Amino acid sequence: MRVLRVLAGFIRAEDGVFSTSALILMPILLFAAAVAIDMTSLEAEKRYVQAQADMAAMTAIRNFSSAETMRDMARETIAANTRYPTLPTPDSQIQIGALTNGVFTAAADQGSVAGQNAVRVVVRAHGLLYLLNLFVPHANIVLTRSAVAIQDPRVSFALSNCLLEANLLRPILEPLIGAQVHVLCSGRGIDTAISGQGFLDALSTQASLLTPSGSDTTYGDILDAELPVASVLNAALGVPVSGGGQTIRLGDVIYMSPDLRKVRVGQPLPPMSLNVSDIVLASAELLGKRVADVDTTLTLPSVGEVQAKVTIGDPRQIVLGAVPGDPAAVARTSQIRLDLPKVKINHLFELSLSVHLANASARLTDRADACSWHQDDVVADFDPVRASLADVRIGARVLGVPLNSSGVGQITDAVAPPTQQEITFTRYQAENDPVRTLGPTIGPDIPGLTSRVLGSVATILSSAQGGQGSSTGSRCANSLGCLFSSSLDASSHTLDPVLNDLSAAIPKIRAGTGVEGTAIKALINDVLGLGVAQAKLDLLYAGCPEPQRLAE
Repeated sequence: MRVLRVLAGFIRAEDGVFSTSALILMPILLFAAAVAIDMTSLEAEKRYVQAQADMAAMTAIRNFSSAETMRDMARETIAANTRYPTLPTPDSQIQIGALTNGVFTAAADQGSVAGQNAVRVVVRAHGLLYLLNLFVPHANIVLTRSAVAIQDPRVSFALSNCLLEANLLRPILEPLIGAQVHVLCSGRGIDTAISGQGFLDALSTQASLLTPSGSDTTYGDILDAELPVASVLNAALGVPVSGGGQTIRLGDVIYMSPDLRKVRVGQPLPPMSLNVSDIVLASAELLGKRVADVDTTLTLPSVGEVQAKVTIGDPRQIVLGAVPGDPAAVARTSQIRLDLPKVKINHLFELSLSVHLANASARLTDRADACSWHQDDVVADFDPVRASLADVRIGARVLGVPLNSSGVGQITDAVAPPTQQEITFTRYQAENDPVRTLGPTIGPDIPGLTSRVLGSVATILSSAQGGQGSSTGSRCANSLGCLFSSSLDASSHTLDPVLNDLSAAIPKIRAGTGVEGTAIKALINDVLGLGVAQAKLDLLYAGCPEPQRLAE
């Protein structure tokens, strides 16, 4: 019984329970603490190694001039951060490639950066264990972190051309912006640079754009909307404009890279700039295209005021934020036809004159490094750049009768043959001389063309003489007398003085002398000097926004 009582008391006793439990649990607790400490340390090391990969990728993309330079700078960046030692970084861990739709694809040729826009850097380091080494002495943990950095080259450009805009588009522009209309040619007057994003943001506010679904408005929505012309000009000029309720679609004149069109209004865009004159004149061209023909009056020094008709073709196209190599990144000038149907010359006869102005176009290629800041590096390349300036058509009337029976001289040679060329801009040129004049080139006095036009006019007028002084039958061959067949003798007293005056004037016209020849010569110089302005390729921006880093 005594033994049983002692045993029962031992079982009921609680002395020493904590010490025994602690003895049993202590290794487990120590192991858990070691795991927690080392896991926290590994997480800190992961973040540090990720930062090394990020900085190395950003450094590499900023030094994307060559594969060797890019890799050397990436390794220097990794080595400069020594808090956690890293494993060697071979070339295979610094890959050149392209990022498309968020997916990095390594280039087949890892020795060249040509045509690529991204770098993938992989950084590896031994995971440092402090306490777990006591329990797992041979643990070999390697941390691997990577990052992709991309450079985002963007180019904005436009083709501008005065093309008589101050006169041709006056009926459209003058009611809108008044006296400023006569100074709208490129590089003069109100032609100042404005922020492309600022212009579109201001336009969005003024036009109070809302999408049908009520979702956020994108920049593509602005370009695709039918906007009041008053709002467009107000946003460009910064002054109130009355637009008469007419609307235009800016997407017809402004091309924006598809990825930028998807950006919500207010979100940052790459640097872009616009010329005020391009917006104003493009708006006028859109309006002119809708009314098809614009009747206006031109004042020419040689003959005074003459009535003219202007036909607007395709409006110009301005390119904003294009990625080099985008096949749709093409700028164009407008296509305009100027017709002067009745110009009186010395009360003897009338000339009709048409000048057909064709498009000039420039396509952006990927054969340049828009991200380079070296002054001699080419940052924008345009090829092909095509320009065809004008054809001149002439005709003549005497006593209201057209003299085009043989068609001689009705169509002159082209003012200058079409040209195709490549135009490049270095970084220095982009910053200091960003405008290139497109050929073909016309001399200031246009001697060859003027001589041909004078000869053509003289030849046409010669048909009015016909066989003056000959028999009635011969006079009727190729002369004005044919049109007065009922009574040639009765009309001769009217025709003969005119024909005599023409006979005396024709040699002077052909030589460009006398009142008639001088007037025609001056007219040709006036019209061509006024209407055939050279197209100008204006590089608005070429560069890269801050490189972007995409951690993997």
